[in-house]
Amino acid sequence: MHFALIELFNFGIYKGLHRIELTQGGERNITLIGGMNGRGKTTILDAVFLCLYGRKAAGYVPGSRAAYRDVLRSRINKSADERRASIRITMEADDGSGTVISAVRGWRESGESVTEELTVEKNGTADPYLAESWDYYAEELIPFGIARFFFFDSEKISRIADDESFERIKEPVKALMGVAAAESLCARLEKIRKENGKALAKSAPAELTLEAERLGAEIGECEKRLGELQEKKDSLSRDLESAAGRLNEAELEFSGKGGSLSLRRGALEAEQRGLRERESALKNEALILAANPASPLALCRSLALEAYRRMVSGEEGRKARSSLPAVEKALESVQREFRKEYGEGAECGRLSELAEKELSELRRRAGKEEADGISPAGMALLGNFVNGGSGKTAAEARRIVSESERTESALRQLDEHLRSAAGKDGAAELLQRIEELQAEKSGAESAILECDEEISSLEHRKEQLERQRSSLLMRLAAEADAADDSARVLKHSTMALLVVREFVRRLQERKAGALSESIMECVRLLSEKESLITQVTIDPESLDLTLRDFRGGILGKEQLSAGERQMLAIAIIWGLARSSGYRLPVIIDTPMARLDSAHRKSFVERYLPSAGSQVLVLSTNEEISARYLDKAAPHVGNAYTISYDEKEKCSSIVPGYFGRNLSDL
Repeated sequence: MHFALIELFNFGIYKGLHRIELTQGGERNITLIGGMNGRGKTTILDAVFLCLYGRKAAGYVPGSRAAYRDVLRSRINKSADERRASIRITMEADDGSGTVISAVRGWRESGESVTEELTVEKNGTADPYLAESWDYYAEELIPFGIARFFFFDSEKISRIADDESFERIKEPVKALMGVAAAESLCARLEKIRKENGKALAKSAPAELTLEAERLGAEIGECEKRLGELQEKKDSLSRDLESAAGRLNEAELEFSGKGGSLSLRRGALEAEQRGLRERESALKNEALILAANPASPLALCRSLALEAYRRMVSGEEGRKARSSLPAVEKALESVQREFRKEYGEGAECGRLSELAEKELSELRRRAGKEEADGISPAGMALLGNFVNGGSGKTAAEARRIVSESERTESALRQLDEHLRSAAGKDGAAELLQRIEELQAEKSGAESAILECDEEISSLEHRKEQLERQRSSLLMRLAAEADAADDSARVLKHSTMALLVVREFVRRLQERKAGALSESIMECVRLLSEKESLITQVTIDPESLDLTLRDFRGGILGKEQLSAGERQMLAIAIIWGLARSSGYRLPVIIDTPMARLDSAHRKSFVERYLPSAGSQVLVLSTNEEISARYLDKAAPHVGNAYTISYDEKEKCSSIVPGYFGRNLSDL
């Protein structure tokens, strides 16, 4: 089943008639409806709940805790000329039958009264029978217990991941498992059993009657105490949420006033002392380096290099001059002997050319100017300095200067921060307030934990008492007259109750694993990077949901960022929807309010195209912006924008998405 049309008339902020045509199936399964905050996006989600479920929409529609007629009255557009409103939802079957169902819920205000009317059309023809039994038919189409898996405000469902043990999903999970109906049957059987037990007790032995009364009284006390504890826990949970919110606000204000520096003042002062010690050490290193004989030469390294080259050149000239007479004499002797042996031929001429060439090079070197006298030891020291020592000295000097500059800069920054932290007004008071709020939050968490432990203990005690009473009632039934109807009813209702409770236990045990795996698969699909969460488990008895990390240890929700918690909540909702077996439209309001850029990319690319065969997204221009719109565009079949008329104080629904036509997407 999918939605073909949503039509609003004078509903909420929408004056007059407004139509939203929806796409379904294929690659273009997304319908975008864009609007600024407060312009009527959530009103569309409210309209779907009201049209489908009427009075049962309590808990979903804001203000629905008031009387139903007041809810309807408040939803009539205040600028409308006539005091009436209506919602139409047209649905088409996906089974190939071509069946089209239109439900129209309308109401009119007349004085103090509000008159509601529901009409249902099947294939264009009014069907009074369907209208009369609409509550049952709507439950068949979209069971109310699992509706929140398909129609949800993303900002609100993020609270799922903030709950201790994920309390908010337990009732929907029971509905999904089929446990809710079985528990309702248990309550009915218990009522029947109690009524017939009282009738039978009148003729039963006194000791059995007294024992039955005692057990009944104890069970009643357990139930009363459990109710009190649950109320206390709900109150503590509200206190915890309030304290956490106030703590977050105080921490933000504290940070804005530079208070975070005050928290770290001791560490910053220690860091400051360390930097001053390093500054002093660097000064000592600089003094030692300055006292090194090589340091002055490092300042005029080019001159030292030139002097060294002149000394090397002069030394070469001196050596050439001292060896020139001996070389000339040797060459003359070689030439003379060669002529005697081989005569004045060409070979002798060639030998003379070579000898003259070598002598010319030696005379050239001998002609170099001799440098000022320097000892061989001095020459060696100067050579070592030029060939390596000067580079090391310069590098060490650069290191000291660079590190000194960094140290001085860090000290200046620390001094400024410390002066700033010391001068902020109210930081100390805020710090005290934060500590008080942290203590309040910790106290609420401890009290909730104590409540959980007492509730668990009482539930175990109640279960034992109920088993004892069931056994006792079976004895009463066995000892009573076989013809007594109360005995038969008591016996069989007790047996049925035991069977149904065992059925509930086994059903939860069988389905918990499949639900856990479905949710974990959605976590993996939505993860942009390797997820912190490697396993999700649902306890078969308590339905508590537990997260585990890669080491197998329990992963606390406080270890997840706000964006990761919202993606976890979406994964939970998505996993439950996939496990429901229903192929239904998905409506998402405020889809990416708490998501960072990485999670938004994953949400648009991985979740929206796969969330369902029909997805309606109600977003602001900052959520599905140009960057993410381009990524979603291949899957968008229809697009609308909620336009607000400041003069009329009303909104209207126009084609296109914030100025972009569907053909442009």
